[in-house]
Amino acid sequence: MAPLAHNAGGFGQGDPNAILNECRDIDRGIDTVEQNLEQLRMIQQRTLDDADSSGSSAASRQLDSLSADTMSLYRELTERVRTVKSNPEAKSPKNNPHVTRIDRRLKAAITQYQQVESQFRKRTQDQMARQYRIVRPDASEQEIQAAVEDTTGGQVFSQAMMQSDRQGRARAALSAVQDRHQALIKIEQQMVELAQLFQDMDTLVVQQEAAVTQIEQKGEEVVENLDKGNEEIGVAVNTARKTRKKKWICLGICGMYLRPQLDVRHLTNLSSCYHCCYCHYCSHLHLRHQGTEQQ
Repeated sequence: MAPLAHNAGGFGQGDPNAILNECRDIDRGIDTVEQNLEQLRMIQQRTLDDADSSGSSAASRQLDSLSADTMSLYRELTERVRTVKSNPEAKSPKNNPHVTRIDRRLKAAITQYQQVESQFRKRTQDQMARQYRIVRPDASEQEIQAAVEDTTGGQVFSQAMMQSDRQGRARAALSAVQDRHQALIKIEQQMVELAQLFQDMDTLVVQQEAAVTQIEQKGEEVVENLDKGNEEIGVAVNTARKTRKKKWICLGICGMYLRPQLDVRHLTNLSSCYHCCYCHYCSHLHLRHQGTEQQ
């Protein structure tokens, strides 16, 4: 299984509709799962009605194959939903309704599968109880319940068979019970695996969302700092404009004050004179011509 960060980071790059397309594809996968569940119900009933209750019967092989395919689909779809949910774009207004819907659909399909298996387990246990009564017609309800819930692979049935006077039928019943026990164990293992997979997925998604939240907070801080920087630049620009305006006012005043006193000899010193006047104006509002000061 690829790491979450790799999946989330590389998903849907360059395609603005990648998440929507993935959600549609996952929807089709869930449709397939739901169709499989309908077939599972029929095949499960067929295995219960079949005179050959062994694991090698045609109905049992078909049930095992379809169950394995369905579980494989669940694993694949769970990982894909996990990857989509872990993508930051899954939270956008455009994608969030679709991501939420496929997440809800897949969890509903899991619940439906659990119900199908629970019903099959109940019918299987009822059949095992009837078979135990064949072996021991005088068994109490407690003994029957213990035999049905036996996790030792039919040890309780074996002991009952030794006490029974119906050895032939008891052996057939014991073989059927052992096959049923194996089927129930497989169902329980699948349910535990799928429940753990969903638990891990939700935990990892929460961790990914925390990381995304931290990134968003850092992004907001950067934007805020940029806004403050732009404000400071604006103030600096306005200050510079005002300073240039004052400079030109100073130069104008200097020109008006010095024009009667200027001659050709002073034209070469005009720029420094103006600079001097500007500085004196800014500092003391006191104007003096450079040539006059030298005299």
